[in-house]
Amino acid sequence: MNDFAQPGETVELPTLQGRLEQSDVTADLTGAGLLVDRVELIARLYKEHQSWAEVREIWHSQRISERGSRGSAQKIFRILRRRLQTGASHLPSVPQLAEILDACRGERAKAQLVYLYLVEADSLVKYVLHEILRDSKPDANQWDLSSDRLMRILDEFRDADGEPLRYATSTRKRLVEGIRSVLHEIGVRKRPYDDEGVVPTLDREVLLVAAGYSWSKEGDRWQSSPVGLLYLFQPVHHLDTLFDRVNADPTWSTRNFQNQVMLHPEDDPFSFEL
Repeated sequence: MNDFAQPGETVELPTLQGRLEQSDVTADLTGAGLLVDRVELIARLYKEHQSWAEVREIWHSQRISERGSRGSAQKIFRILRRRLQTGASHLPSVPQLAEILDACRGERAKAQLVYLYLVEADSLVKYVLHEILRDSKPDANQWDLSSDRLMRILDEFRDADGEPLRYATSTRKRLVEGIRSVLHEIGVRKRPYDDEGVVPTLDREVLLVAAGYSWSKEGDRWQSSPVGLLYLFQPVHHLDTLFDRVNADPTWSTRNFQNQVMLHPEDDPFSFEL
């Protein structure tokens, strides 16, 4: 089926070079990686207690973090909580995320969902991701994810005032390895030592969340800028197939707009049947 609005070769993420405020840029990824199992546990606790204060107390009292000092545990909890709170503005609410993670059949799918919250909350990770994907051609199936390439992207960073990153080389190296590790967890790098990225498979839950995320960010014309799918390294020539899969779900429907068939959710795009 090829009746949907055609993105063509115009689908491209904008550069964030020179657009970010230095105050919005953090090295949080060096303090807490993707940590899927801990995000899942925090989401479950929040779904149960509906209170971040209670979740924080349980986190510490049970020594869930299992990492060093209480100060270290607090830092990890603070980073993960911020990711979930920030991401929930355009992604599933934290209780919804807990339910969706429970429904996922594999660890990779869970990692892909948690990764979307990381990208939405972490402007530096988003900057690197935009530069990686902008390097590729519209029909790309592979990406250069070598340490050297990612380090150059960080070295080339300029904020809204034209200033470079204010992090030491050692911190930048840790950021690079953190990003490479995340891309391995979501299936873009097949093996931990691979420098080449490939297109990962998206399970139903991940696809619907990525579509809903794109719609939340871009509105009814999200198919022309399906950011959630692009962030998950889905090339342009795969999009029609993915749109077909979204259209097959009863929580989504189509309508004609300016002689194009547009996909939109019937209600809450994250309330699909699990």
